[in-house]
Amino acid sequence: WAPADGSTESIRRVNPDLGEVEVLREGNVDYVQVRFGKIYFADEKYKLHEMTVDGSKDNIVVDKEIYVPYVIDKGWIIYQDDHDGEKLHLASLTTDFDQSITRERTYTWTISGKKLFYTSTKDKKDEEKHKCRLHCLDLDKIKNTSGADEFDADVGDKYMGDVFEINSEFIFGGDGTFEPLGTWKKFSNKLYKSGSQ
Repeated sequence: WAPADGSTESIRRVNPDLGEVEVLREGNVDYVQVRFGKIYFADEKYKLHEMTVDGSKDNIVVDKEIYVPYVIDKGWIIYQDDHDGEKLHLASLTTDFDQSITRERTYTWTISGKKLFYTSTKDKKDEEKHKCRLHCLDLDKIKNTSGADEFDADVGDKYMGDVFEINSEFIFGGDGTFEPLGTWKKFSNKLYKSGSQ
């Protein structure tokens, strides 16, 4: 399954053995993932859908604007809530539970094993200077919490420049620096000067 490229977005299922391509959903889609036998994606209004792998059922499971949703367990997601100061939230797909799990403005996040890594900026001034800090949360603690006030993230030792990407193995800095994810607490790259890219 993959979003198609081009001006019209869609989710398509490809059978490479037969060379067949089947369109499962037309329209703009984002954050496509296949988890626990279902396809999850955000529509053009950034509402989260759950769709069967054959495309026969397509339901909205989060009926509000959310960003960077990730299904972490059956019935549970983490997403960024722009209406709550760009914090990360943990939400149930089957109940009304929805709670912030970070205190900071949160960006560029990933999950590796039982750890959630993310970057944050202190304020708009830091954001303009491309100044951020790495954080790490324990997923087991997240699943047993009733909110961000119950625990603190482990925080990197240094502020740094933009982190372009974090994946399950590496941290990629905006200056071309990259290091194994295990070095996250000491990771540092060049801070940008204000206004530079």
